Amino acid sequence: RDRFWFAYEKGVLPPASIPNTTDPAHKKMYQGWKSKKDHLAIEASGADLKKHYQYMMSLPEVRPFFQEILDKGLTFPEWQQWNAAYFRQGYLMIISVEPYPEPGILKRFATVFDQTYTRFLDLKKAEAQARDAQIEAALEKIRTRTMAMQKGEELKEVAVLLYKELIALGVTNFVTCGYVEINEEKGRQFTWVTSPGGDTLGLFYLPLTGDPTFDERYAAWKRQQTVFHQTVAGEVRSNHLEYAITTFNSKEAEEMVRSQFPDPTVIYCFNFSHGYLHLVTGSKLTEEEEELLASITREYEQTYARFLDLKKAEAQAREAQIEASLERVRSQTMAMHQSSDLEKSAEIVFEELEKLDLSIERSGIGIFDRDTRSCQLWTTGLSGEGKKELMTGTTSLTIHPMLTATFDAWEVQEPLSYVLEGTELKKYYEIVSKSEFILSEELLDKSASLPKEYYHYTPFGAGGLYFFSDSEPPAADIQIMRRFAEVFDMTYTRYEDLKKAEQQAREAQIEAALEKVRSRTMAMQHSDELPEAANVLFLEVQALGIPAWSCGYNILAEDKKSARCWMSSEGTLQKPFTLRLWGEASFEEKGDFIRGDRTFLVQELGGTALEEHYAHMLSFPDLLPIFEDIKREGLSLPTYQINHLCKFNHGFLLFITYEKVPNAHEIFKRFTTVFEQTYTRFLDLKLAEAQARESKIETAMERVRARALAMQEPEELKEVVQVLLSLIHIS
Repeated sequence: RDRFWFAYEKGVLPPASIPNTTDPAHKKMYQGWKSKKDHLAIEASGADLKKHYQYMMSLPEVRPFFQEILDKGLTFPEWQQWNAAYFRQGYLMIISVEPYPEPGILKRFATVFDQTYTRFLDLKKAEAQARDAQIEAALEKIRTRTMAMQKGEELKEVAVLLYKELIALGVTNFVTCGYVEINEEKGRQFTWVTSPGGDTLGLFYLPLTGDPTFDERYAAWKRQQTVFHQTVAGEVRSNHLEYAITTFNSKEAEEMVRSQFPDPTVIYCFNFSHGYLHLVTGSKLTEEEEELLASITREYEQTYARFLDLKKAEAQAREAQIEASLERVRSQTMAMHQSSDLEKSAEIVFEELEKLDLSIERSGIGIFDRDTRSCQLWTTGLSGEGKKELMTGTTSLTIHPMLTATFDAWEVQEPLSYVLEGTELKKYYEIVSKSEFILSEELLDKSASLPKEYYHYTPFGAGGLYFFSDSEPPAADIQIMRRFAEVFDMTYTRYEDLKKAEQQAREAQIEAALEKVRSRTMAMQHSDELPEAANVLFLEVQALGIPAWSCGYNILAEDKKSARCWMSSEGTLQKPFTLRLWGEASFEEKGDFIRGDRTFLVQELGGTALEEHYAHMLSFPDLLPIFEDIKREGLSLPTYQINHLCKFNHGFLLFITYEKVPNAHEIFKRFTTVFEQTYTRFLDLKLAEAQARESKIETAMERVRARALAMQEPEELKEVVQVLLSLIHIS
């Protein structure tokens, strides 16, 4: 084909391509150029010329011009001449209806035009090279930015760059542009495009299929059609756009589509293996523009494939990092030997969460109590010095709607997300500041000053993990928290097992101690064995890990105003003494307790109160030797002590400790119960022994009486004396 630019008396016609192998005239002119002639004249008339015009009318590109001649009532000539003057790239042609008189002039024009056209081609080549360089520079910018991507969210920046580069390259006929990633698994198109002004709209979502327009687009992507465009107009356009925005999840994108998309809307998709380059216009692009965008797509696909490889490698590295963190928590769990190790496990959880650099402000672990609707908490926060520290405590789950919702979510083992903002945010931290669980002032002030705070709770069997964030947490972070919750669930289950085992071991230890005290008390034959029994009691109390200074037995006098004491201090037996239950505040309290209805009394003494307590005891004459013994042993009187009195029928057991021991109160009571049982038996045995002795004495006396009554002679008195002496010996 030859490309022609025609001019006539009324102006210039549009360019047209005419085959040079069919029509005799054009065939000859082409052959003349091939044979390097400088000029050729061709004439035609009659049937040959008519046939020529019939052929020209069959060509779509030139038919309108000739049809216009006929429509004006004109006719084609009966004779015409073509004159062609050749140059290197083609020829100048004049068509005349009479012989052309000056072919030499036409040849001279051809020579000049050859020079001009050669320069034109040079300029065109230079322009093409400059254009190629400009395009290559644009491609390099897009390539470099795509290569630098670390996260999928950065595609929004690549879309903005694409917009700028297209404008710079002279492609301006579009509303929006960007990239679309197709996710067949989720049936969604992840879309990063620009607004008409070139700003990012962020990520929003398009349906993959569901209406004819999307179905066609998806089919074109499946067959990897390089360039695919759709034109939607009128009702079809309206229905398509309304369907599209149902999955946007972006008010800004929805507003842009409704107000900025033209009617008709032309949608371009330059497809690649993972999606397509997206362009929305009001009219079709030129071939050059389509080729340009196809080139950009090819470059983008290569760098995007690398990005996906990097993303996959990073995902694998991230997964390895997460699994390593989980494994450290598991290892700590397996290393737990006692229930007190639970706090260490909680600390490990927080340390590992911090290493993973999640988008969280603070996190915590809660163990829930269904009966009280409360929660035991471990949470990380800032100390007064700004250092991270672990804080523990208990809080009610009824003091705020978010906490109530958390308890309800735990009941059904479902996760919960909650947003605190504005007045509710400030109110929440005001409530927390007054609750039993106290957060640091720095943490309270920081959180309460935020415009919005995001809370997420993930349940496990006994409670849950939670975290707060000043921005909406990504799904990946929530998924990580879920995995940590599963591992901590295992940790807490092990804690419960250890706690149960410890309780069983502790119970066995307590029962063994009780049995030793029971056995020693049961073995008593005389009350003077009580000091030794008191020492056994002291040693067993200490063996149970109770920080006791002294303990022992106190048997009440009949008037219940004093008691006989058998005590052991630091494993040293004390001489029995009488304890007066009056005369000083602490002793008056003991007396009231003994004569009252309570069975257990705790006295906390220190400072002046303890000094007065011991000053009063020093006034007991029978206690002076005991205090001298304590001094001789190198022992000192305590500066702080807690007295624990456990009452039984005949007196009370006294346990003196250096510190508060609330967990030992029940143990003290159990020792008292055991002693009461064995001491009652001791008293029963003592009574039985007394009764047996009385019977034995009465029998002896009866024998003496009988022998004396049987005397007949004074000499028999000797025999009576012998009987009496034998009975005394037996006694």
